[in-house]
Parts: sequence; C-alpha cells; structure tokens
Amino acid sequence: MQLIHEEYLRITEGYLQQAVDMARLSGLSESELVEMLVTIYRED
Repeated sequence: MQLIHEEYLRITEGYLQQAVDMARLSGLSESELVEMLVTIYRED
C-alpha cells in the first residue's frame, strides 16, 4: 500500500511541476496558480 501511495505522490509531483512550468511560461503569478489549484481541489 505504501508503494502505491509513493507512486501516486511521484505522479502528482510531476503534474504539479508541469503546471508550474506552464504558469511561468504564461506569466501567471504564484498566487494565481495557488488560487487555481485550491479552486480545482475544492470542486469535487
């Protein structure tokens, strides 16, 4: 079970890194990116 958790953590970190990279390329601020993430997380 721990291995599955660690794999999901690694995958999630990869997606978050992609989001950070895209935000930087598009000129999105850190606070705007965090606000987007919180909004998306709370939608479900």
